[in-house]
Amino acid sequence: PSLGYFPLGPIQGGTSTSTVNGNNATLTSKAVKTNLGGGAILDFQLSSRLTLDLQYLYRHAGYDTSDALGDTAGTILSERTRFTYWDVPMVVRYQAHRYRLLHQPLFYEAGGAWRRVTTIRTSDMTLTSSYAICCSEIPATPAHNNVVGIVIGTGFQFRDEMGVRVTPGIRYTRWLEHTFDAGPTQSRPDQIEVTLGVTF
Repeated sequence: PSLGYFPLGPIQGGTSTSTVNGNNATLTSKAVKTNLGGGAILDFQLSSRLTLDLQYLYRHAGYDTSDALGDTAGTILSERTRFTYWDVPMVVRYQAHRYRLLHQPLFYEAGGAWRRVTTIRTSDMTLTSSYAICCSEIPATPAHNNVVGIVIGTGFQFRDEMGVRVTPGIRYTRWLEHTFDAGPTQSRPDQIEVTLGVTF
């Protein structure tokens, strides 16, 4: 099994302004922060110092938007979107026996990652000063269902007498495209992840 802790939200969020029917509209977007993810991990020993690491991770995430149209009715368009990220990082690890942490050799890793977004659920609501219309449930359309990224990281590995390996680390992924990209609702391209893997 593998666990991941993500200190940054999946969406950058923010505020943008535009003109709708001569009125100044303000769109505000914020991430629904889900810090934990999990999945499976496979290790393939290539040599005494090289290991091929393949992971399959999932994480639930989402965002909320509020679009104030600035008209006389005080219309606000509200959107609530939730989705699932499936990440597949594949890296090669190099054991640097010269450097140690807690008496364990450090490793460095580099490789690539593939991401797919699934299970997109959206609920739209229109609010005015006199009524509310609820709810359209047409799923939001991502800019890209599949994206790839570049991965680097470091960490160390504990191994007991039974061959169980516990591998804590920290990893950085730079996604080359945005999964969501609509105004301030933009997927974060820089991902930092604290990882913990257990293999046998």
